[in-house]
Amino acid sequence: MGERFAEYHHEGRDGKEEVVHYFYLCKEVGGTFGAGDGPEYQPNTPYAVDGTHDPVKISLSLLKDIDLKPEEIKALVIEKFL
Repeated sequence: MGERFAEYHHEGRDGKEEVVHYFYLCKEVGGTFGAGDGPEYQPNTPYAVDGTHDPVKISLSLLKDIDLKPEEIKALVIEKFL
């Protein structure tokens, strides 16, 4: 696994628990991009109503023009890598 470069904390859907997302640096080494079949791709799961989960490759130079959430992580990526 790559180096963790960011951590994002927010309130869970129930308003009681804290949710933590970890962001890692990674390198593509093989396989088919976007070929996953995890729960975020399955209909009728909590993930299915929580936005899109379609993987997209973009150039870092275009990142500032894309509506990417969370904004704090987007800003950190721009600061560190552009």
